[in-house]
Amino acid sequence: MRRLVRTAWVVVVAGSVSATACNSDSDSGSGDGGLDSGVDKSKVASEVTPAEAQAVCEAGQDYLERRLNSKSFRNQLCRFAAVSAIAGSEGVPAGQLQDLCDVVYETCVECLENPAQEGCESFSEVDFQPDDGTACDTTEIPEDCSATVGEIESCLQASVDAVLSAFDVPACSAVDASTEPPTIEEPPMPAICETVEQKCPTVLE
Repeated sequence: MRRLVRTAWVVVVAGSVSATACNSDSDSGSGDGGLDSGVDKSKVASEVTPAEAQAVCEAGQDYLERRLNSKSFRNQLCRFAAVSAIAGSEGVPAGQLQDLCDVVYETCVECLENPAQEGCESFSEVDFQPDDGTACDTTEIPEDCSATVGEIESCLQASVDAVLSAFDVPACSAVDASTEPPTIEEPPMPAICETVEQKCPTVLE
């Protein structure tokens, strides 16, 4: 299941690079619901059926896709792109930087919603869909695993949330000449996943 989280990281980084690149050339819904497979959350992972294991995997994939395609994350990504585009500018009054940041942000939001619109050609290349590397029909049932389904689901949800939070940046209204370009760093493993790894190392592979 670590493969699913890693795919989320790759997909989001690729999308942010495309969005930032498009806006740098310019002069100018949050995934409702948590991750729930419907499998008994108190059930120990080593005792789930193949169908239940697949259901947990698919629930994780569904949560990832919902978060990636939510309006809140698209807006978050556009804030990241806007701040990246104007950060590091020297000798420009804060008010002008903030106005430019707003323009870049609004352009990004508009282009993500309407990639076919003139001037938004690069956005048609932004793909927020996980690839076949997360296929759930190959999910194996972990042996000698004391982690519960609930713990594994919490780990998957926390991991996806952590990946997306790596793109949090201040609003344009907080930007000034001292603002440095934001960096992208892969987040550490959530605490719940450390618990799952201790109980069942193979489930995160």
